[in-house]
Amino acid sequence: ALNGNPYGVAITPDGTQALVTLEGEDQLAFMVLDNFSQTPFLLSVDASPRGVAVEPRGRYAYVGNFEEDTVSKIRLSGQTLVDTYEVGDGPMGLVAGYDEELNAPVVYVANHLDDSISIIDDEGQTTIANAGDGPTGLAISPDGKTVYAAITNEDNLGVIDTESIEITDTIAVGKE
Repeated sequence: ALNGNPYGVAITPDGTQALVTLEGEDQLAFMVLDNFSQTPFLLSVDASPRGVAVEPRGRYAYVGNFEEDTVSKIRLSGQTLVDTYEVGDGPMGLVAGYDEELNAPVVYVANHLDDSISIIDDEGQTTIANAGDGPTGLAISPDGKTVYAAITNEDNLGVIDTESIEITDTIAVGKE
């Protein structure tokens, strides 16, 4: 059993591990999927971890730390913290893709409290300001060309073109 208010979960691309954020303990739990009786490995991260994403190549995981406004980068082999990035206010949802031109992961972070989306890649960080009222969850298309952002307080999805780094459309969902 996991203590500490489990919040976010991601599965490694090879399907062997689940990574679970423990918001109440400021930790990331690594669980072996074919042996739930094995004690999970716990790694400390910044305060109030929420979202977690694993990049498609399976080398790194990223954790959004809500109270610290940071993202922790974790090397999966060795389960070690390798970097911390400052992002917008209240990072919640994360999704990771892979940029073939840069030959590196690219991470999208929904900053719920300041209505922005941070984009972290090997060339630095870009921010989409005015990303809607309360971006929360993110998903990326299989080809990596589109990111969808759940905009909680507007009952819609923002459609982000990953090449232009712009919101190109919104799709109404939820309440009518």
